Amino acid sequence: MKKETEDMMNSHIKWLKDNTFLAEVENDYVEITTPYLDRHNDCLQFYVKKEKDEYFITDGGYVITDLKDSGCSFESKKRQEILNTTLSGFNVKMNNDQLYVRTSKENYPLMMNNLIQASLSVDNMFYLSQSHVESMFYEDVVDWLDKKGIRYSKNIKLASQSGFDHNFHFVIPKSKAAPERFLQVISDPKKDSVMDVIMKWVDSRDYRDKDVELYTILNNMDKMIPKTSLDALESYGIHPIPWTYRENSAEALVI
Repeated sequence: MKKETEDMMNSHIKWLKDNTFLAEVENDYVEITTPYLDRHNDCLQFYVKKEKDEYFITDGGYVITDLKDSGCSFESKKRQEILNTTLSGFNVKMNNDQLYVRTSKENYPLMMNNLIQASLSVDNMFYLSQSHVESMFYEDVVDWLDKKGIRYSKNIKLASQSGFDHNFHFVIPKSKAAPERFLQVISDPKKDSVMDVIMKWVDSRDYRDKDVELYTILNNMDKMIPKTSLDALESYGIHPIPWTYRENSAEALVI
């Protein structure tokens, strides 16, 4: 079994070597295309440059920039903590969105592996754990409300016809220009999540003023919102706000 395992290990090393490609690029960098795939199934690429007696290796800012372009903000405290903890665990640094390491020639294998593993971890960390997604998306919403100057109170319980209390994430007080507005965050806007919000609202809205309104902020950063979900919310007079279009609804929540 040991010999068999050793053969498999050698086969893996050969596969890695055969599927790693080098190319000289501008500014004395060498581009390394690895067989490791990101969440788009694209090969991760890194860039190496010799600086005096050490080597600078960077992802060129790809991982962080791609996440930002997908709508993944790093402004919230929780996201920054998770990102920093992940990078620190691999001894990887970040500057201007670039993930990088500096290493001697002798330590290159270890540090290159650390950079690859850190890149894969950061690339996936915001999409693999549903609890992380829900928590971080909620924080993103809080940050946005604060930046727009939208007044709100958190975690409001409403009485209902069924006798159960229903929790809503935010309430925006009534003003001279607008009625009382509730705001619910839906991190995964699939059918079950949307129907849960609809049922809670139908069960409890009659206990508020007649003109009370409900807005829902829907996470569409890494997935399309099903049209059936949008149609269902609108059919009950609920205002859906896809996250990437949130600025279009800011004025309605500020007043």
